[in-house]
Amino acid sequence: MITVILVEPEGEGNLGAVARAMMNTGVSSLIIVNPKCNHLSEEALNHSVHAREILQNAIVKPSLTEAACEIEIRIAFSRRVGQWRKRDYSLTELTEHLKPLRDKSIALVFGNEKHGLSNEDILLCDLLCYIPSAPEFPSLNLSQAVMVALYELYIAFQDSDRFRRETAPRKEFDEMIGSIIGTLDSLDYFHLVPEWRLEKYLNKILHRASLDHYDTVIIKNLFQRLTGMITRMRKELNGKKSDTEISPPPNLNK
Repeated sequence: MITVILVEPEGEGNLGAVARAMMNTGVSSLIIVNPKCNHLSEEALNHSVHAREILQNAIVKPSLTEAACEIEIRIAFSRRVGQWRKRDYSLTELTEHLKPLRDKSIALVFGNEKHGLSNEDILLCDLLCYIPSAPEFPSLNLSQAVMVALYELYIAFQDSDRFRRETAPRKEFDEMIGSIIGTLDSLDYFHLVPEWRLEKYLNKILHRASLDHYDTVIIKNLFQRLTGMITRMRKELNGKKSDTEISPPPNLNK
């Protein structure tokens, strides 16, 4: 199921147009994060035309963290690039990636009309997608971006029944990431590399792999065994050091 998440939207007309785009493409779940306008105003409802119910049933959350906490795949939309904005997919590539995953809960996350998504918002998402447009004027209106994204997914999902893939639940995926991070932490890896940074990169890479239940179990068990081996080796080394420290000095008078 697809959910549209709007972060700090400002335009009431835009909210209505987003609801109408959702209705056109069979999507009904809308979450609004810290809105800067009234999504139930007369202007918003008028722009929604026959999609008023989507606005009326919209869920308002104070933060993106709360809005996306139960979503399995979170996709940020942004045209900007930077250190924390490495593009994972164009919209066309994203639709191909999501075809076999259509049974998952998927969130399309869009930012404020003026400044888009913040770096913090981007880091809370699993993948970053961009909508190709003319370089002379690449910025799309919020409701237009939502319409284009939903339309492409709507068309792609119509013929995706034979491409379905049962991927691992979000909880299993996160446990696998935690196992990898735990092993690296036991090696003191994060003295030089920030833990959160590597965790985000691993999350992106492994999300693109569309791992199933058995994939995540194998990877999780592998790193848990490595952690166990590291622990045993350290105990053995500490034991050898202790033996060396308590052994009596040689008798030089003999």
